[in-house]
Amino acid sequence: MTSSTQALWRGSHAEASSSGPGHSLRRWWETYWARRAQRASVHLLSSLDDRTLQDIGVNRSEIESIVYAKSGERLRRYESICD
Repeated sequence: MTSSTQALWRGSHAEASSSGPGHSLRRWWETYWARRAQRASVHLLSSLDDRTLQDIGVNRSEIESIVYAKSGERLRRYESICD
């Protein structure tokens, strides 16, 4: 295969993979595994003791909001130890 036919194949393959039932199935599959990973993260963090959660800077009540929030949405005020 020459470089020009490779480029044509890649271009037509990219167009075909960005629409249609294959693309929908792929999106569903990726979303499914992302949700499973989030649930596993909630389960793992929930299984940690309070001291460990405190060490990583998370309160037990924040676990789900941390896992399911989009990055950058969580703003946290840090307590000053100098007071």
